[in-house]
Amino acid sequence: MGGTAMRDDQRHHHDAAKFDRATRRSILLGIASVGSVATSAAAAPHLLPGMRLAPTPSIDLINDKSAHALPKPLVATANDILGPFWRAGAPFSTSIVPKGANGRKVALSGTVRDTDGKPVEGVVLDFWNADDAGKYDLENPFQALMPNEYRYRGLVKSDGNGKYTIETIVPGKYRIPPRLPGFESFDGLLRPSHVHLMTSHSGTVPLITQIYFTGDPEIAKDPWASRSKSIVNLDKAGDALAARFDIVLLRMG
Repeated sequence: MGGTAMRDDQRHHHDAAKFDRATRRSILLGIASVGSVATSAAAAPHLLPGMRLAPTPSIDLINDKSAHALPKPLVATANDILGPFWRAGAPFSTSIVPKGANGRKVALSGTVRDTDGKPVEGVVLDFWNADDAGKYDLENPFQALMPNEYRYRGLVKSDGNGKYTIETIVPGKYRIPPRLPGFESFDGLLRPSHVHLMTSHSGTVPLITQIYFTGDPEIAKDPWASRSKSIVNLDKAGDALAARFDIVLLRMG
């Protein structure tokens, strides 16, 4: 009896150890199978009993870098100097060119987006620039303007798709006047042709910048334009010119 009991006990321990080894082996095989499923649906031939795969595209989640790609935010349009010739009170208008004015007309258009690439509606875009001779409608930066004296100044608003368009001219170049407050160290500097822009919108950070034109030799000599990326091409559009300037604004907060 004692010998029989001892043999039964040994058999019990042997069977338990055998079951334990089989269980560990099944678990390890299961882990390996799950790992292959995560890597690729096509690379998982050994599934655990009862395991099924939902229909999925054959994407290698480890080696296919596009599977991990996230959209990159757009870079916000850079600021530039305001300059001394801005004036509040400009009217809304799709053309800021006075009747009978000289100069080559240019249709300036583009899309306003945020850094996520979404169009921004209702942004007020305030444009102003010099005439073809490089003169503003102000004789000096302290001068007041009557409503009928606003020339080459106007506001437009971005539509539901973030788009805007405004007509102006290619502005003339001018030298910074002597003893201009804040610009004394630049007396006589010849500025490249440029259009000023300032934005206003309740949900975005205001932008103050200047738009320059490709090929202008004064850009390289100008302390502001030489650092700017707001340089656009002038393309022929019938008897006029066309330029595209897309704007990226930062959202508040």
